[in-house]
Amino acid sequence: MALTKVVDGGTNFTNVASMTKLLSATISSAVSEYDVSSSIITSTYDNYKVIADFMMDGEGRNLYIRAISGGSVLSDSVYARENAALSSSTYDGSNSTSIWAVANITSFGNATGEGISIDVNFYNMTTTTKPASLCGRSNSFNTSALHNSNVFGGVLLPTQTSTILNGIRFSADSGNISSGRVKVYGIN
Repeated sequence: MALTKVVDGGTNFTNVASMTKLLSATISSAVSEYDVSSSIITSTYDNYKVIADFMMDGEGRNLYIRAISGGSVLSDSVYARENAALSSSTYDGSNSTSIWAVANITSFGNATGEGISIDVNFYNMTTTTKPASLCGRSNSFNTSALHNSNVFGGVLLPTQTSTILNGIRFSADSGNISSGRVKVYGIN
């Protein structure tokens, strides 16, 4: 992507990255996981943005993110991940794990207004020169209705550089996703 060039005193722009909305979905009944499938994650884009919120069917849950390649969830220890809770200076991570990212450190509740909201950027999903990676932010309320904000990142290990991804899985660490909204954008 080239640098943005401003023309006409700030009314016309050239070389500006754009996002195309690919999905706007509502989860209205319980599911064990929610997949953004290969009909959305294609070779048309290499980078994606997901904005979503999830409510789980029980208290004290965590949101997991895993990659899908060739229709199969990558569930072996092929990822490295980091997570930081902004409210408590608490950190978590692993350099060999079966989870691409954990969106929160403190588990969240499922009372009215709780759950979790995320904003995640996904990179190198369909290239074979760099491993796919993600970085994101989350906001949630714990089971005592106290606010938690987190930043998190994850990457496929260098041994997975040639792995082309065509899906993303969101799931709770236990139980089901009871409701939610998911928007996916392809980034030019």
